[in-house]
Amino acid sequence: MIAGKQILKSMGYNKCGIEIISCPMCSRSVFDVKTFLNKSQDILLTTKKNITVAIMGCPVNGPGEAKKADLGITGAGKYAVIFKKGVIIKKILIENSFLAFKREIEKI
Repeated sequence: MIAGKQILKSMGYNKCGIEIISCPMCSRSVFDVKTFLNKSQDILLTTKKNITVAIMGCPVNGPGEAKKADLGITGAGKYAVIFKKGVIIKKILIENSFLAFKREIEKI
């Protein structure tokens, strides 16, 4: 569902909504991108805001590689970090990451 939305957006058929970027999974990936994306699917598919969201696999490269994203998230161990334009704005427990991320999307 998300992939289809992203394809339509890249082809110019869907001008509004969230654009999602993510990194390829590598040996540094410690954040469960797939699970977080699945949990976030409803808000990502229904938000009409024209923003770019990054869901990255590791805190080492995540914020830097996604510094153009309006909002991003990654994590390691017990913590997740939320960043805007590559600057970390919050460090939270992983179990609170979805709600915190959702609130940040709603603030934009």
